[in-house]
Amino acid sequence: MKKMFFVLALTALFFPNCKKNDSTSDSGSCTLSKANIVGTYMLTGSTYQMPSSPVVDDFPTFVACSKDDKMIIKSDGTVVIDDAGTVCNPTTAVTAQWSLNSNTLILGTTNGTTYTVKSFDCKGMTLVTSWSPGEINTKIFTRL
Repeated sequence: MKKMFFVLALTALFFPNCKKNDSTSDSGSCTLSKANIVGTYMLTGSTYQMPSSPVVDDFPTFVACSKDDKMIIKSDGTVVIDDAGTVCNPTTAVTAQWSLNSNTLILGTTNGTTYTVKSFDCKGMTLVTSWSPGEINTKIFTRL
């Protein structure tokens, strides 16, 4: 239940309602690093695939109040899920820890959820995780 809540909270934070342009958004000069991953993101897509099954776009099934949330990855090693815009009841706001080792991003409070960073540029990132053998859960985040 905790994993599902945290995933739902992360998912809700990455649906874009606006984009900001800045000089760090040049994907040609931005590689995955602790310094470059710091920023504010929104969930813009999510897919789920069970073994031997087709990929399912599960983002439309997320509750509306979670689709406008923001994920703020801070340089101090904390990540904040801000229940922005339409507030969920109960709120999905949470503060946790994050760490990055090579292309492995860990987000969470206790044991954390381990994500493989499938792609990254300063405009966003695609994270992949699995909670059971053969299962693939993909989250697409856009930097604000």
